[in-house]
Amino acid sequence: PTLNALLDAVMHDEPQPPRQFVRDIPRELESICLKAMARQLSDRYTTARDLADELHSLLRRHEADVRARQAATKATDQSPRSRESMKILLAEDHQLTRFKLKTDLSKWGHEVVEATDGEEAWKLFQESKFAIVITDWMMPNVDGMELLQRIRDAEGGEYVYVIMLTAKAEMHDVVSAMGAGADDFLAKPVHRDELHVRLRAGQRITKLNSELVETNRRLKRSQDAAAEIQRGFLPDSAPSFPETDFAWEHQSHVKLGGDMFNVVTLDEDHVGIYALDVTGDGIPAAFLAMTLSRLLSDAANPSSILVEQNDETSQPAIREPSDVAFRLNQQFGGDPEASQFFTLMYGVLNRKTREFRFTSADHPPVLHVPHDDSPRMLDVGGFPIGMAPEGATFEQQSVQLHSGDRLLIYTDGLTDSTDADGDV
Repeated sequence: PTLNALLDAVMHDEPQPPRQFVRDIPRELESICLKAMARQLSDRYTTARDLADELHSLLRRHEADVRARQAATKATDQSPRSRESMKILLAEDHQLTRFKLKTDLSKWGHEVVEATDGEEAWKLFQESKFAIVITDWMMPNVDGMELLQRIRDAEGGEYVYVIMLTAKAEMHDVVSAMGAGADDFLAKPVHRDELHVRLRAGQRITKLNSELVETNRRLKRSQDAAAEIQRGFLPDSAPSFPETDFAWEHQSHVKLGGDMFNVVTLDEDHVGIYALDVTGDGIPAAFLAMTLSRLLSDAANPSSILVEQNDETSQPAIREPSDVAFRLNQQFGGDPEASQFFTLMYGVLNRKTREFRFTSADHPPVLHVPHDDSPRMLDVGGFPIGMAPEGATFEQQSVQLHSGDRLLIYTDGLTDSTDADGDV
C-alpha cells in the first residue's frame, strides 16, 4: 500500500498499527506515527518541532545501536575463534557427503577447497597451502592412501594434518591408515560433532607446529648471526715472520662450536699460539670460545691475559704458559655445578732461540715432526679448565726446535674424524 492509502485508513477508520502496512517498522517509530496521525487533535503532537525532536531522538538511538552492532561484529571477526580459521582441502567423490562436510566446515569459519577425487586434490595441494586435508579413502583415479603418501613425501616445514574418511571400520584399516601417515580417522557416515572435535584437535596440532617452525626459524637466524660473529674471531691471515711459517685449516661440522685458535704477537721476539675446545656445541660453547679469544689476544689488547702490564717500564711482561692456564682456571673454575669446561694448549715461541714452551689442560698432545727424526707426541696431560680443582697448577714443558721442524696443534675433531667406512 502507498502512503496515501495508509493516511486514508488512519483518517477515515480507526487507527491501524502501521506495521500492517509497512513491514518490520520499529515499535518506537510506530508509536510516533500513531501519535502524529491520531484522530483526536489532543492526542497529536502540539507542534511540528515536537514531532521532529522525537524523530531525531529515535534516529540518534538507532545510530548508536548500529555502531554498537558494528563494533560487536568487528570484535567477533578479530576473536581467537575467527583468527583460528583454517584453509582445508576436502577430497570426497560422493557429492552429497562433500556438500554436507563443506557446509559444516564453512559454518565453523574455515575456507574449504573441494576436490572430487585424489588426482584433483593432489593438483590443488601443489598449488596452495592447506593446514588440514580431509580425504576419503576410496576414490577414483588416486585414492586417499596414495594422496596421503604424496602429501607426506612432499612436506616441507609446515606440517599438514590429514584426516581419513572411510566406510571401513576394521582395526587393521585404522592401523594401515595411521601407519601411512594419517593423523586421524573418521568412519562414515561422519557425525557432525565428532568431526568438529577431531578438527579442533588438528587445529591445535597445526598451530603448535607452526609456532615450532617459527621458533626454529628465529633460532636459525640467531645461530647464523652468532656463527658470523664467531668467524670474525678466527684469524683471517697468518702472521709473517722471517724463518717461521704458520698455516692452519678450520673445518666445523656445525655452524656454532667451541673450537678456537690463534697466533698472537706478544713482542718483537715472542709469539703466542693456542688452541682450545669448549665442551658441547651451539651458542653457549661458541660464546665461551669467543670470550676466551678476547682474553688470549695480543699484548696490545688491555684485556689480554697473556701478558702482565708493567706501569714502570711500560713494557708488558710475558706470562708463562702454565701461569696463563692457572689464571684461566681461577677465573672459570671452582664451580662444581658448572656444565662447561674446555681443553687448552697454549705455548710461547721464542723466534730467536726457537724454544717453544707450552702447557696443556687435557688437550690432545702436540705432534713434533723433526726434520731429521721420527715424529713424536708431546703430551703434558692435566685437567680441563673448569674441571681442575681450585688452585690447581699446570705442568709446563719446552722443546727446542730446529730449522725444518714442524709442530702440529689440533683439537679432538681431527682424532674423532672418520672416513666413509667409519674408520678413524
